[in-house]
Amino acid sequence: EIPKRDWSSDVCSSDLDELDRVVGLYRPIAPNINTRPAALALAGLQPHWTNLFKDSNDSVILASLACVRDLQATNQLPDVLALFNANARSATIRGAALGILRELDSTNFAGALELALGDKDLRIGALKVLETNASPAAVKRVIDLVAKADEIPTLQAALAAVARIQPVEAVEPLRALLQKVADKQARPELNLD
Repeated sequence: EIPKRDWSSDVCSSDLDELDRVVGLYRPIAPNINTRPAALALAGLQPHWTNLFKDSNDSVILASLACVRDLQATNQLPDVLALFNANARSATIRGAALGILRELDSTNFAGALELALGDKDLRIGALKVLETNASPAAVKRVIDLVAKADEIPTLQAALAAVARIQPVEAVEPLRALLQKVADKQARPELNLD
């Protein structure tokens, strides 16, 4: 019988052991995980990114996207963009990918945001990440949503985005909406505050 002990310390040098712990699911992770150098984690994940992003389990992909964000793995932005553009992926995955593109200042974020604003499944999430420096096309789409949205959650998210970015072009659609509220023509669940 083999005695029970931390067999990884017998097999690996300290650097290799740390590298193995980053990608190995079978060995314990050191208690000082927060002090592990990001470069070591990036090196350990490098050969695995492709398979992680192709996994059929959304939880694995979401965890991989979190690693990209936390490790600032900007070399993975093309794969993150590919996940966003994969219409077969869930809205949760695509929305998380959009968030990563924003957080890591991807040059592809503006185009992805405009696509997300046009996608019914991603629209509310896109409205939440809309920034004050949004492109004119994105601002126009938001204003159109204020004027024409017939779904309450979408209208509420569009109004929150308008409040955040404060485009002058929104004055007339907001005035028209407020008139509907005053005339009691707006749905009560809109809950303007």
